[in-house]
Amino acid sequence: MEKFVISRKSHTYNEDFYVLKDNFCLVGDGATSLVPTEYKPTFGNVFVKFIKKKLLKVKKVDDDILSWISKDFAFQYNLSEKELSNSSYLPTCGLVYCNFSSDLKHYEFAYIGDVHLVLKLKNGEYKVYQQQELVSLDNKAIEAMKQYSKSHSVSFLDARKSLNDVLIENRNLANKENGYPVYSPSKTGSFKFSYGIIEKEEVSSIYMFTDGFAQAFDTLNIFSSLEMCLDSIHSKEDAQKVILEIKNRSYKDKDCNKYPRFKTIDDITFLMVKF
Repeated sequence: MEKFVISRKSHTYNEDFYVLKDNFCLVGDGATSLVPTEYKPTFGNVFVKFIKKKLLKVKKVDDDILSWISKDFAFQYNLSEKELSNSSYLPTCGLVYCNFSSDLKHYEFAYIGDVHLVLKLKNGEYKVYQQQELVSLDNKAIEAMKQYSKSHSVSFLDARKSLNDVLIENRNLANKENGYPVYSPSKTGSFKFSYGIIEKEEVSSIYMFTDGFAQAFDTLNIFSSLEMCLDSIHSKEDAQKVILEIKNRSYKDKDCNKYPRFKTIDDITFLMVKF
């Protein structure tokens, strides 16, 4: 088995996180509060660091463990019912995980939010897993900002600032009916993960990555498809080249006019396990 992970922060802190162990791997993409909080550097960063610290102590990920971490965070940070019901205040986290310990007859995986899990089969086929609810909301927000930018003759980033209420409205749909599932602090620890299993002998590689990496093929036109992107990566050095190109294209388009997106550059995490 070969495995590696790269995580590049876009600020002095990172709201992405990962855990890569002999028995499982996991990647998360945190989202911080959209209203001011007392937590530094951000509530999202505090949340993902808490999750990672807990997961580094376990040998396997499952619903019970993630439920306990969610409830423990709410308890440790003394979050009130009002705070727990305010999606604009709460940090959230999309995440994917896969258990692949030697005692399992198959690989077990689960995902929530917009983080990608991709399995490459031995026949060369890619199986892609990602919940689409948040992706759809983000795409609608992007379209609204593009229209505002055009009609008001302002940069895309200025349009994003003017339409920040759209993002708050979307965030308030977190874990709501007709909204989108996501992992977050909770008193109940109940979440709408999607699940799957696959026979070990079918899989040659596992990939996990956050939307900052996905911009290589869905936003910045470095690759025309997810498959072309992953076909180019056989080593950590290959992944670093893709991330460098993401960085270069992003900073050449600081106002996000050529490639509309919510910020100049996002945190970027890419993980690969090759069997």
